[in-house]
Amino acid sequence: MRRRPTHAVDELQVVLRALRAFRGGQEGSHLPGYAEQILFYLAAHSGGAAGLAELRRYFGLGTARASRLCAILRRAGLVALSRPLEDQRVVFVGLTAKGTRLIDRSMRP
Repeated sequence: MRRRPTHAVDELQVVLRALRAFRGGQEGSHLPGYAEQILFYLAAHSGGAAGLAELRRYFGLGTARASRLCAILRRAGLVALSRPLEDQRVVFVGLTAKGTRLIDRSMRP
C-alpha cells in the first residue's frame, strides 16, 4: 500500500475533526446531508459566497434539492441569499456572521 504524504493526512484529520465537531454541535446536528459541505465550501470560497448554480454543479445536486438546502440554511440564519439587480435569475449564497462563527467553532482543535 502506498503511503500518503503526512501533510495530506494531517489536513484530512483536521477536516474530519471539524465535521465531527460540526455534527456534534447543537446547530449542526439538525441540518440535512450536504448542508455542512455547502457551509464548509462557502467558508473556503473567496468572500464566503458562491452562486447557487456553482453549488449545484460542484455537489452534483438538482435545482430543487440545492434550493431546498439553501432555504433550510437561510432559515437557520447560516446563509443569506441574494440576487444581483442586473440578473434576477442568478442567486448568490453567502455565509452570515452566524454561519461563519459555526464554521470557526468547528475548526478549532
